[in-house]
Amino acid sequence: MDDNEDARRFLKWILEQSDEFSCVGSYASGEEALAEISRLRPGVVLMDVRISAMSGIECTRRLKGLLPGLVVVLVSGVVDLATMLEARQAGGDRWLAKPFTVEQCLAELRFAAGPDASAAPYSAEVDRSGGAGPECIRLTKRENEVMRCFAKGLLYKEIADELSISFSAVNKHQHNIFRKLQVNNAREAIGKWRDSQCA
Repeated sequence: MDDNEDARRFLKWILEQSDEFSCVGSYASGEEALAEISRLRPGVVLMDVRISAMSGIECTRRLKGLLPGLVVVLVSGVVDLATMLEARQAGGDRWLAKPFTVEQCLAELRFAAGPDASAAPYSAEVDRSGGAGPECIRLTKRENEVMRCFAKGLLYKEIADELSISFSAVNKHQHNIFRKLQVNNAREAIGKWRDSQCA
């Protein structure tokens, strides 16, 4: 869903030229998407964060209330921690940053539609048992490097530059870290990571 017609056409073209996915609907507003997606019940929805009237995050929250098993990939040209946290809290499962290539979009859709989609950080359960923190061995050397950057308050693009890796690699590491630490936001991840003395 995107209120920009050119963006919708581009996404539809990506799906139609793929042998893996098909586009069952394209919507310019949250209200239209809520009505149609509830009826069509697709497996995955690409949802732009910043749309007019009802935001993509609010639309995601409502869709998740209607279809809890729906996988929602939030799409945004603005990558900031506060927005990503809000998206996660609304039930968003994945994040696709603009601008993206055709292959990046398809790779994200493959993950979202696959069996590991439930391991994405946005849908991970938070451990509230009060037990001991995670062991350091649970995180790889690179994952610990990513966590040090998170702890310093760096954004994804800054982490990519700091570690000389791609944005998608940062995103992948973050997904694995959240899954291993059983958290659903960066604040909880940093707290558990520090408590375990992995820092």
